[in-house]
Amino acid sequence: MFFLAITSTLAAAHDTNFVSGPLSLGISMDLQHVRSTEPKLSRRSIITERDPALSSNASLALTSFESGSSYFATVRIGTPGQLFSLLVDTGSALTWFPSTSCDSNCGHMSQEFRSDLSSTFLSTASSRDIHYGTGYVRGRLITDAIEWAGFSAKKQPFLLVSEQSPEVIAIFNDTGDGILGLTYQDGLNSTTSHETVIYSIFQENQNLLPLFSMWLNPSSVTKERDSNGGKLIIGGVDETLYNGNFTFIPIFPVAVDGSVAGSYYWTVAARSIGIRGSVSVPAVSATAVIIDSGTSGMFVDESTLRNLVLAFSVNYPGVFQFDPATNLYMVSCKLVGKLPDIIFNLGNNIPFPISSANYIVGSGVPGKCALYILSKTDTRGAVTVWILGSVFLQSYYAIYDLGNQQVGFASAADGNTPGKGTPLTLESLKAGGGVGVTDAAPRTSKAYAVGWSVYVLLVAWTVLV
Repeated sequence: MFFLAITSTLAAAHDTNFVSGPLSLGISMDLQHVRSTEPKLSRRSIITERDPALSSNASLALTSFESGSSYFATVRIGTPGQLFSLLVDTGSALTWFPSTSCDSNCGHMSQEFRSDLSSTFLSTASSRDIHYGTGYVRGRLITDAIEWAGFSAKKQPFLLVSEQSPEVIAIFNDTGDGILGLTYQDGLNSTTSHETVIYSIFQENQNLLPLFSMWLNPSSVTKERDSNGGKLIIGGVDETLYNGNFTFIPIFPVAVDGSVAGSYYWTVAARSIGIRGSVSVPAVSATAVIIDSGTSGMFVDESTLRNLVLAFSVNYPGVFQFDPATNLYMVSCKLVGKLPDIIFNLGNNIPFPISSANYIVGSGVPGKCALYILSKTDTRGAVTVWILGSVFLQSYYAIYDLGNQQVGFASAADGNTPGKGTPLTLESLKAGGGVGVTDAAPRTSKAYAVGWSVYVLLVAWTVLV
């Protein structure tokens, strides 16, 4: 999912020439303090190091920018590998980056892919446009090799971009080169056409447990740049980056269209949103939450947000005031850290609290802050869709488990003190609430190994695809 200055649209990356309808949130101000809507980043180097928490573990350093609002991964594409810094996005499928023909059409800072230098490059006759609320990218579909942290996929689908709109150029100029898609896309279902990098890696590395996990460093929100901004681990977890046990929630199927029979996104059921020590606002019937590393904020439907604000007014009269110019609920910055937690009740009514230090952000106006839960009415058939982005994931270490068709959460380590997480086991995964490894799509090997990890640079925008 990819938000251009918090103006978003829903686009199906697997639809050729898909044109989405705009979803304008009307937010013109720069949300500061915790994260910014328009990060200005500089290119960075990636350092390879050993991860002391897991044996035989190769990793890439992760750096966050703009108070934890932007995260990119550096990967190698082609043979020999060419380095690209890509936005890591669990809400998108197709990975894209610029071609040499893009040139000034893709901004001056983008790395361009030299297809003539790759011995594994294969082009297709298919072209594709991906449209966002305020911009688009255009290119042709190709396949080539990708490698990160010692793992590779030899025939990975990509979009080789030849044109970016000025809005997309403004976002990626001096930040990164494109997007790394990691959405669910019907898990391991072999009857589905898959475009995600993570699916290809699991298919070509059958000894890996088919999951990945992600930690966003909570302490990064106080820093403009943090070389310890987060970590993404392929095939396992790092016990030093979370505390206690994982709570697993089964995937709640939400398709983009008929081309994916199961679920396109990493979605779980939402039951309600509430205030600690007070009331809960029930979710609209059949509400699903997209767990999205690419989006910075949290989004619910307009009715639910309005009722949440009304619930606050019982004990805190007038605490949130709606600003029609920005479509934001404003609040005094003096209340940051003083208002009660907001609790998302997910799955089987499992509570996940978020503190006011996270759900309130600066507005750019002295003394005025904004509620970082925004209104976005989004329905897929009979299903209402919410989004939980990096502001949520900085509180919870997440497991994205394709094999068991579930998402798991544990309390994230704070980035200063090593966590004391309970080791992950196959038994705990199978008992977690998903379908179980044995019920997933067949694989040629059950010799799963908790595997290597990769530090990743992740971003707070998203391509809803």
